[in-house]
Amino acid sequence: QVTHDTHTFPTETVGAQHASARSLLLAARRADLESHLVTFQEAGIAVQVLQCDAVALHNFVQTDRPADGTVDMPGADAFSAAILDVGAETTNIVFSTRHAIWFRSVRPAGDDIESALVQRFKLTRDVAAALVHQPAKAARMSDIYQQTCPVFQKLAVQLEGCISQQGGQLFPDGVQRLLVVGGAGATPGLLRFLTHGR
Repeated sequence: QVTHDTHTFPTETVGAQHASARSLLLAARRADLESHLVTFQEAGIAVQVLQCDAVALHNFVQTDRPADGTVDMPGADAFSAAILDVGAETTNIVFSTRHAIWFRSVRPAGDDIESALVQRFKLTRDVAAALVHQPAKAARMSDIYQQTCPVFQKLAVQLEGCISQQGGQLFPDGVQRLLVVGGAGATPGLLRFLTHGR
């Protein structure tokens, strides 16, 4: 019923000492994977690689988008980052370095931002979604931000909790880069709130 795969990251070298190697174990229900693959099978497309969204973000950061000016040396940390992938139903918090990945799925997410407006202003879901992405169309933008900021705050608390739990091991000098992606990641005011707390 379950399929899994593992990956062991290259061992970090610190001076003459070697740190412990980190390994990643990913497991998923086979039925869930097959339901995702059936569309490709019906179209005659042979899928060779399947990866979860958090690992895809890690691979993007570490392989497809190295930091500007970074020389790809075996011991170099190409692009250490905390990634906030704000989807509709869940938010993935991903810590990515050359030698490790750690991730967790949390709430709130995009649906929670819309729900705050639906409940407060008795809007339809479609109207709330439009206002989330274009608050300037509201009679008073401040009313929109007043409802979305508590959701931003809950998300910031989740991020800070993950950083305090795992960030010290992966980011001994603190988190230097925060990437916010995902469909709800572009919600006006979210990045500013995460950066400045207001």
